[in-house]
Amino acid sequence: MVSKRRFNHTEIQILTFLGEVSLHVRALRRKLNDNGAVSRHLKHLQDLDLVKREKRNGCVVNTLTSKGKQLVRALNIVKF
Repeated sequence: MVSKRRFNHTEIQILTFLGEVSLHVRALRRKLNDNGAVSRHLKHLQDLDLVKREKRNGCVVNTLTSKGKQLVRALNIVKF
């Protein structure tokens, strides 16, 4: 079960931002003021099947999967 896993504070912030709006990696880096760690944490969240990358209007954006939305609701990060 995903809820028993530990998440880094950066991963929780990424889930928070993606709960509000779909963003690409550069936008996440700008919001978090972090250059290197965002890609690694996004990859970890993708491995857990919480975040997916999809192409919209020629841009690759990161969005929450249904499992990711469920986790965000369970942690009371963002109200859907």
